Amino acid sequence: MGLTTTFYAALSGLDTSSTNFQVIGNNISNVNTTGFKAQSALFQTEFSQTLNIGSQPQGVSGGTNPEQLGLGTAIATVRTDFSAGSLQTTGINSDLAIEGNGFFITQDATGANVYTRNGAFSINSQGDLVNTDGNYVQGYNIDTNFNIIPGQIGNLSIPEGSLTVARATQTASINGTLNSAGNTATQGTVLTSSVMKDAGNGGANATLVTRLTNVTIGGVTQFHVGDVITLGGTAGTVQVGSADVPAASYTVAAGSTLTGLCAFLQTSLGIDSSAGLPQPGSVSVVGGAIQITGNSGTDNAISSGGSQLATTAISVNGASNPFTWTQNQAANGESVNTTFLAYDSLGTPLNMGVTFVKESATNVGQTWRFYVKSPSDTTQQLEGDGTVTFNTNGQYVSSAGTQINVNRANTGAVTPQTVNLDFSTLTAAAMKVPTGNSGLSTGASQVALKSQDGVPLGTLDNFGVGNDGKITGTFSNGLTRSLGQIALATFANPNGLLAAGKSSYTAGPNSGDAVIGAPQTMSAGSIQGGALELSNVDLSTEFVNMITTSTAFSANGRTITTANQMMMELLQMGK
Repeated sequence: MGLTTTFYAALSGLDTSSTNFQVIGNNISNVNTTGFKAQSALFQTEFSQTLNIGSQPQGVSGGTNPEQLGLGTAIATVRTDFSAGSLQTTGINSDLAIEGNGFFITQDATGANVYTRNGAFSINSQGDLVNTDGNYVQGYNIDTNFNIIPGQIGNLSIPEGSLTVARATQTASINGTLNSAGNTATQGTVLTSSVMKDAGNGGANATLVTRLTNVTIGGVTQFHVGDVITLGGTAGTVQVGSADVPAASYTVAAGSTLTGLCAFLQTSLGIDSSAGLPQPGSVSVVGGAIQITGNSGTDNAISSGGSQLATTAISVNGASNPFTWTQNQAANGESVNTTFLAYDSLGTPLNMGVTFVKESATNVGQTWRFYVKSPSDTTQQLEGDGTVTFNTNGQYVSSAGTQINVNRANTGAVTPQTVNLDFSTLTAAAMKVPTGNSGLSTGASQVALKSQDGVPLGTLDNFGVGNDGKITGTFSNGLTRSLGQIALATFANPNGLLAAGKSSYTAGPNSGDAVIGAPQTMSAGSIQGGALELSNVDLSTEFVNMITTSTAFSANGRTITTANQMMMELLQMGK
């Protein structure tokens, strides 16, 4: 009976050694598998045959110990070592490694979450972040303003080459020096058109004409329903200062009035008629003629190429020129203009112009008036005006009216586009006479754009992943934006996970539920971008285990051989 039991005990040793060999062989075969975690087989004794349970001390007996015979060994469990492996830098942005606890979360074709330490990811043709099996990497996505949305995880997308972004201009800073020695502005350009008559009032003076279609010049009716009246458009045709006035059109309707035409001209020329101005501009009918009064300052002068306003300034249907203009007064006063580009929310360039005019000088300093115009406005050119004040040392004191709203209606962009002008770096001083111009008493004001914070449309061309798992995209226009955040899962008992093949795991009955969160929160580790976690298999340990396991296998085999020989001896004794 004892020898037979020996056979089975040794056989169990052979079985467990074989299982251990299988574990060791699997570890060695995966020594180069990314994110692989080594396993080890733990042994335990089989149940024992009890011959005598023993007895307790009693009377003259000191008690006896139990007599039990072991019946072999068995595999208690195959345990996984989830300690971190070494990190290897790859330089590939989509490769990720975890330093510390946690697993990447991927979603397979069935929609189930699968967990892995293998961060060899890539971007598919749709811009989605996937692993080598095509499972979608899970994380926190972004809203329309590129803010990460916490809570619900989903497929992460990094659409390189297709995602575009722009930033609207919020602040523009103007730098330079205004010539304090220049003359104070006292008047603007005054232009008078040909005298008009009112055909609907017996040819009387057109001052009180109601219908635009009744206007005659030299006995000829000038405007008809459907005519298109165009102001400017050709370089040098109409200028305010040195800037060409962009083409603007007015279509004559049955109810169009001369007053409406005047309002169109005033809006298109960007003339400021605000009541608070020292010399407000206007366009109105005076003595039967259209009178254009521009704003003060030489850079607000209305002309054609710097001289008399041409007859081509206004055309009808692209051909006829109904008006001949006479300049009754020239604009005066120190002024300077600068232009710059701003950007709306779609990254569309907005042409902006700022004209500074010396308005007053007192014992406490100077005040300069600025006018802001934008041909990119969908309803008007003039965006507003304001003032900049300087102390007696020419230092900036304050400014007013610096918030400019550009109408971007029907463009698809945010409207109005608000731009705040910053004049805090401006100074006012007597400018030096430029070299070679000894005949001039003073130099000219000089201002220019210092900076503006808008950027045009840019395309996503690169990305990186931070230690906190945040994916940051770099765009061709220099902007950086969040594209999402990698999510990690942790488990109360990682050894309870079920291996699902392909270096992945699924939750098991004894693993506990997945606790999902951002890297570096709760017990989750951090992310190392551009790197992969190597297998944590220690070959030296595996070789030692191989030696001890093969020795145990041989010893168990020898036990069976010896027991067999003993059994043969017994059989020989029976002959």
